[in-house]
Amino acid sequence: MNRIGLLIAALLVLIGVAWLSGVFDSEYSTVAVPEWDLDRDRIERFSLASPSDTVTIAREAGSWSMVAPVEGAVDSVKLNGFLGEVEELTFASVVSTNPDRHGRYGVDSSASSIAMRVDGDDRVLFVGNTGADYRTVYVRVGGDDRVFATRGRVTVDAKSDSWRDRTIINVPRDEVTRVEVVQSDVSFAVMRDGGAWLWRSNQEEVPADSSAVSRWIRRFAPLKGDRFGETDTFDQGTLAGRLSFTTLGGSTVALEIRETDTELLARKPGSNDILSLSLGLKPSVLPDPVTLR
Repeated sequence: MNRIGLLIAALLVLIGVAWLSGVFDSEYSTVAVPEWDLDRDRIERFSLASPSDTVTIAREAGSWSMVAPVEGAVDSVKLNGFLGEVEELTFASVVSTNPDRHGRYGVDSSASSIAMRVDGDDRVLFVGNTGADYRTVYVRVGGDDRVFATRGRVTVDAKSDSWRDRTIINVPRDEVTRVEVVQSDVSFAVMRDGGAWLWRSNQEEVPADSSAVSRWIRRFAPLKGDRFGETDTFDQGTLAGRLSFTTLGGSTVALEIRETDTELLARKPGSNDILSLSLGLKPSVLPDPVTLR
């Protein structure tokens, strides 16, 4: 083979290597980039899917809740963060139109995805690898072979426990008029008396340390768990205490807390959800009655 033939062969090899490595995709194009027009108030429901998990969250009568894999309230901070991400997302450029490149950018059919119903229409967004910097990501719209680099990121967290509201109880301090506590060895109550608090146990009634009582009640506005626990573990635990909060208007919220060797477990009022608390929080949620007098 003469010198020209060798050069041509080498050139073809280099072109093939470059094509396989995606060099020809490196010149981003802003031609034919669609607008990601999305108003968070128009979203009716969405599902987040990763290779191992799926979670579905829906809005009904203006209120968001998880509908699968379990039903329950969702964490409002996480929800607002996600809705803000998908609303503010924009497509900056087309990085590939070749379906064979989808795997390279992490947007093939096995990718994490967001499926949304918006004004009755379904949309799917495949979310892939991080882009040129941490603030961008590669995405693909369902039914479209084009891969886009974005301005802004969107996170696909499909673990249900990440979305579940871990609030155990939320009783605003200024609305509480009475708290009753029942434990295995002691029972007592504190009640509002004008601008101060009274402490009562059996037939004894004395002025309470109003500052200490206020700090204690504030602990429940709100009280959040560290993680979700198991009903069987809760049932096997030792009763640490039952608390009953009476609020303005006479409504009552009851809370039961049990104890194991490693944690406190609380059953969310009006729910079957069990949430775990650190054992170190016991003095702040079930204080020694003497400290409130």
